[in-house]
Amino acid sequence: MSDKMKKIIFKKIWICLIVIIIIVIGMNVYGKSTSSFNENKSNTSNNSIQKLRQSATLKQRQIAGKAMDLGAGTFFGGKNIQAGLYDITPVDGRGNCTIEDNKGKVNISETLGMDRGMCVTKIRTKITNEDRIQLYGINKVHFEPVVSSSDTTSQSIQLYTGTWAVGEDIAKGTYIATSSKGSGNLAVYNKDGMTKVNKILGTDGVKEVTVDLEDYNTIVISNLNQVTLTPTN
Repeated sequence: MSDKMKKIIFKKIWICLIVIIIIVIGMNVYGKSTSSFNENKSNTSNNSIQKLRQSATLKQRQIAGKAMDLGAGTFFGGKNIQAGLYDITPVDGRGNCTIEDNKGKVNISETLGMDRGMCVTKIRTKITNEDRIQLYGINKVHFEPVVSSSDTTSQSIQLYTGTWAVGEDIAKGTYIATSSKGSGNLAVYNKDGMTKVNKILGTDGVKEVTVDLEDYNTIVISNLNQVTLTPTN
């Protein structure tokens, strides 16, 4: 074999080796790039999940107030009892529970006791600073801060005497309201305080009423131990 032919073959071998080296380096770089992309994708997915979890956490109701028992007498929000959202229940005896704001507007006026036939057994209400709470003829009443999370899905729900916020206590939607025992008042107000619904519900009134609830509406229930709200769809 001539020297010229040997040089040509040697040159071709070097070219092949260089091409192989370039291919190997390229594959290595691509692998690192793919790994980095997958890692970034995974991090993005994890961040999205974390944000969704944080969003769900933000929907939890901010709890305020302090659990306590009170006897008969006159008390003030922010002084004798912390401001907050409470469930009020009787502990001993039966009597009147009245709550009015600092302008004299009566928000709650109920007979509270253990006898479901003659009294309400639980009241849901928000107490603010300077509210006046009056308890008559009852030995002991318990105030328990509400710790339930906000209800964001339209589903059947049981309410009782007191004040309820649409978008927190119950999701917006169209519901049929019924009461299985007793008679009382069911009212719904819009965010401006205008009356949307005001009905006597129960044995001495209508058997059911359809209510269209929107965010920031307020539901006020009086003299009823149970009102069932069932979605229409």
